[in-house]
Amino acid sequence: MIRRLALLVAAALVLGCSSAPPTATPAAPTAAPTTLPTAGPTTGTPGATSGLFTGLPYTMDLPVGWTSFDLSDPTAAAAIDAFVAANPGMGAMLDAFKSLPNTVMAVNQLSGNVVISIGIPTGGLPLDTLGRTFTSQFANVPGVKTPPQPESLTLPIGPALHWKLEVGGNDASGGTFTVAESIYLVENGTNAVLVEFVDSTGSGNPQEGQIIQSLHYTP
Repeated sequence: MIRRLALLVAAALVLGCSSAPPTATPAAPTAAPTTLPTAGPTTGTPGATSGLFTGLPYTMDLPVGWTSFDLSDPTAAAAIDAFVAANPGMGAMLDAFKSLPNTVMAVNQLSGNVVISIGIPTGGLPLDTLGRTFTSQFANVPGVKTPPQPESLTLPIGPALHWKLEVGGNDASGGTFTVAESIYLVENGTNAVLVEFVDSTGSGNPQEGQIIQSLHYTP
């Protein structure tokens, strides 16, 4: 299962990289509440209380302006279909992730940034072993500019691995593209959570640190 996830994430990097940044607001999504975030580590709206991650083994706080989809929830199909209709280039990436449980995608309509989170059983494998599988797959992504090596760091949730990727190539219109990927992996002995930030604008994601610092497991 872990190897399959690594392969799917690597494939999604290719499928999603040449897509234009999301532009249209999908119909009837599960939206982040509209209360303004406050400064400091509590900034954002708790996913557990807003329903964005209900039933999943993990949760994150998404700031105002992010719209989320539970890709494995049949009731979200209409919203996902509307999003793909407005952003057809991302359809193949979403199809790749739909086959995995515990997957949530969130889109910032203003910045064009995307974050995808996935939770799966570890099968008892430790973080370093899981990380080697992902590192191997990321190195083989077509268009990756430098084979990435993971950085070990500590988040509030616990020890983590972090990869930074730049993927480039030709898009469907005959132009070129470069997409920055920032990927985090954590595990607690039972479940692993992978969080992938996608920046296709070149301007970075100023809320990445805020979001990943809020990641935590649910009881």
